[in-house]
Amino acid sequence: MKAILLPTDFSKNSLQSIDFAVKKLKSKDTRLIVLHVFQIPQGGQSGLFYLQEEMQKQADRDMADLKVKLIDLYGETAKDWIYKISQGDLADQTNAIANDFDADCIVTGTKGASGLKEVLIGSNTVSLINNLKRPLYAIPTDYDYNEIEEVIFPFDGKEFTQDVADKVALFAKKHKLPIDIVHVRTKEEDIIKDWAPVKSRFNGMDVDCIDAYAEKFEDGLNKAINEKKGIIAMIRHKQSFWERLFNMSDSRKILMHAQLPILVVPE
Repeated sequence: MKAILLPTDFSKNSLQSIDFAVKKLKSKDTRLIVLHVFQIPQGGQSGLFYLQEEMQKQADRDMADLKVKLIDLYGETAKDWIYKISQGDLADQTNAIANDFDADCIVTGTKGASGLKEVLIGSNTVSLINNLKRPLYAIPTDYDYNEIEEVIFPFDGKEFTQDVADKVALFAKKHKLPIDIVHVRTKEEDIIKDWAPVKSRFNGMDVDCIDAYAEKFEDGLNKAINEKKGIIAMIRHKQSFWERLFNMSDSRKILMHAQLPILVVPE
């Protein structure tokens, strides 16, 4: 990877996501960009300039402290990382900085909770996903990512490009992991009879195709990832699959029960 963007709110969770990027994604020549975005609270204009000035000063202090901590953790090379502070909307600023540095991916944290939606909302990651332009890794708090043994790829039957497949497979190739392609059928859907077109997207890799049935999509996916030690790689389609997963009330109970890291790849 040429560059990785690391949004931070200076929390333990965001520090863990930085650690994931360093240990699981970074190569020798990868540039790391640490970004903090702050937003002025909505309200009246009284004292706005003073508030902005104080928030900027606090962000500067916090970033300086974080830089010292990262140098202590990763050595002198962390001095050469890029440290940026921006004001504005998190998703807008993150996408803009990612474009400026042509980042290959964004790595952020998720704050522990019982369901995916609560986790994402709690960490602002949902804002990034809803406006996603580049692959995003979301790392849950206290997850031991050294135990990742496979890439779990929920497949909805829709076609996807080789470019998207390559982004899904990138982590698996780097760490020599198998890919489990999981298709969950409900009563409205047919079994996949020919896996060849899907498997061809991951040519030369260790791929296992799983077809499961459940009354509800959420239940089937939950069973498929139960007790797995992996990272979930999902395509963010422009239409139904993503909306189906995140707009249904039971969906928040699925993925983060296992507290698995997630890779989201935009179509």
